[in-house]
Amino acid sequence: MPLRETKEWMPFNIYDFFGYIFPGISIAVLLLAFFIPESITTSRYFKFILSVHKNANVIAVISEIVICIVAVYCLGQIIAAFSHVFIDRIIIGTIFGYPYLSFLKLKVKKRDFASPIHKLIFLVSNLLIAGAIFAYWHKNYWPLINIALVVLLFLIALRFISKIIRTLFRKIDDIIVSEHRYFRKPYLCSLGFIDKTIDAFFVEPLKKLLNIDHLFDTDYAIKLKSMIDTKFGPEIKNTSDNFWLPCLYVIQREPFARKIDNWLQLYSLNRNLSLAFFIASIVFVTFLSFHPNLFSERRVWLLIISVFGSWAFGIRYLMLYYTYYSKNVFRSFHVMETPITFEPRR
Repeated sequence: MPLRETKEWMPFNIYDFFGYIFPGISIAVLLLAFFIPESITTSRYFKFILSVHKNANVIAVISEIVICIVAVYCLGQIIAAFSHVFIDRIIIGTIFGYPYLSFLKLKVKKRDFASPIHKLIFLVSNLLIAGAIFAYWHKNYWPLINIALVVLLFLIALRFISKIIRTLFRKIDDIIVSEHRYFRKPYLCSLGFIDKTIDAFFVEPLKKLLNIDHLFDTDYAIKLKSMIDTKFGPEIKNTSDNFWLPCLYVIQREPFARKIDNWLQLYSLNRNLSLAFFIASIVFVTFLSFHPNLFSERRVWLLIISVFGSWAFGIRYLMLYYTYYSKNVFRSFHVMETPITFEPRR
């Protein structure tokens, strides 16, 4: 069945609005509540807002509401763009692994430098946030938060200059390997050890806990990969086209397309909300590391809410992405490519 051509615009749906409004509102409300001075209570703040607009023109009030909606919508769009990079590409791509690789039993070469650094950044950032909450009740541990923040910034900077470092290491490798044939490259060995350790003690247990490690049977995975190669050609090898080509093929059928589109919108919403809460928590901790005297009970509860929201929506995103969206694409493709035979009644 060829992919159908269409010149119609993508229809607007409710996700196009709420999928960006909710993340934008979430981070805006959290930041506003966090940076309001302690002397101003919530009731006093809302009374002030009401008093300002008490005698305001109706058109002016409506204009302000529209501007606020547009502002948080644009903020949600920015969060969605960053969530695609940081969650889809970094957390999924280099920490948990893309689902299609696991489902189809495919192996791709890992980036030796990027994977362990990304995992360290993910762990240190979460430990930093958890440590900040703990330090609210144990002030003596607060200097450790500053150290963790410095380590996190160092790892981020290291990741940004990794291309230069890898280029330099490759040149060193060429010299060392040519002179010392059995040299073991200690820097890659140490990064590989970090990578495997984090996988063994964090990534794999988390996958089992979330029940996202239930993969296809090996025989079925081989059969599915063979069907994909037959349909689209073996030249796609182990690339992401093993997922995207079946996905684009499946969404040509309306019953399949609607269900897959629903899963896509749900997991995108949870991904965006997770990053919105995570950004808020990082902003809170960074601010408090420079102003520890402003750490109050209200702010610690906002930090706890941010952490809970980030993990709750992040976990929901992982479950939707692995166990519903990705599996549904492959199963729908299998159904479409498998001829249905009926046995005659006797």
